[in-house]
Formats: sequence, structure tokens, C-alpha cells
Amino acid sequence: MSTTNTENYYEFYFKLAYTCQTQNYLIDPNLSITNFIDDIKNIVPTHFDISPNEDIEIVEVGQPHNINGRDAELAPALKPTDLTIKQLYEHRYRQTGFYIRKIHRVITETPNEIIIENRL
Repeated sequence: MSTTNTENYYEFYFKLAYTCQTQNYLIDPNLSITNFIDDIKNIVPTHFDISPNEDIEIVEVGQPHNINGRDAELAPALKPTDLTIKQLYEHRYRQTGFYIRKIHRVITETPNEIIIENRL
């Protein structure tokens, strides 16, 4: 995220999944989703208790067609794209919030391979 003129920025709401921890971040809605994900991944460990062996996913709050059931925090994560926040969410980007979902990396070593699994 840039520290330049924030006149066109919008304050987005973030909640750490399955907690009461929240944070608002001032973000340029013209940022690509790829850059948005990268920027959020870089700043959230300092505001939320995220350890080095955890990765995160960014999940849109309130997905109406959650393929994973009723649990909102289990909705599909954002996928990197060159679309901007404004392009992806159009007129409703100002009403969009996000979950930060921790992904635990499990590393298993055998004599012939190293297996890295991500688990919720």
C-alpha cells in the first residue's frame, strides 16, 4: 500500500476468521486483486496474531452462494487477478468486507520427499 495521496482510498473492514479481532485498512480501490492480496498478506501479521508457519487467505464477507455450506468463514478465497477491486465489486465495493483466514502449513519429511500441506 502506498503512503501517497489517500484522497481516493477507501477504508475496508477485515476480520480474522473465527475470532473477534477486526482491523480497517485504507486501500486504493484501483489496486489489482493480486496486489491487494499481496499487500494484505504483508501487513496483517503485525495486526493479527499470525505466526511464520501460517499463511492466510482473503475471503469476501457475505458470499451468498458459499459452496462450503453455511459457515461464512469457509467461503472460497479470493483468487489473484489483474482486475481491480472496483472492477470486481463494481458499485458495491464500498460495502465489501473481508475475512482473513489462517492456513496452517504442515510439513512432512520422508527419506525421498518433503510434503507441504495447507490446512484450515
